[in-house]
Amino acid sequence: MSGATAGSRRVSIQSHSVAIATTRNLAVDISPGSWNQTYSNAQSPQAMPFTATGSGGVPGYSYAWDFLSGGVGMVLSGETTAVCTVTVSGSDQLRTGTLRCTVTDAASGTAVDTAGIQVTFGTPP
Repeated sequence: MSGATAGSRRVSIQSHSVAIATTRNLAVDISPGSWNQTYSNAQSPQAMPFTATGSGGVPGYSYAWDFLSGGVGMVLSGETTAVCTVTVSGSDQLRTGTLRCTVTDAASGTAVDTAGIQVTFGTPP
């Protein structure tokens, strides 16, 4: 080597690692899957808890409950938790709706499940 001086040289080799994340599909399941019941007028209001279970995706789930359809005469509580309670009231009425839960995981993936509701209030025969 022309122009090189004797001595030691330091050589630095850098390596880079790349993490490849693989995730399973995010899913949600609502239990119970439906609420279909008849009550007397005197039994109004009625409440039913629904539980959403998220799985797959990246753990760290958040929950959002709402009505996809219907929901007249129904009130939700716990709309941002895994357990949401639907309270239904009425007199001589049929109350119907489709309850929806959207689960979002830590990587912003989403999954949706629904549950049907049909509650009748009336005078017993």
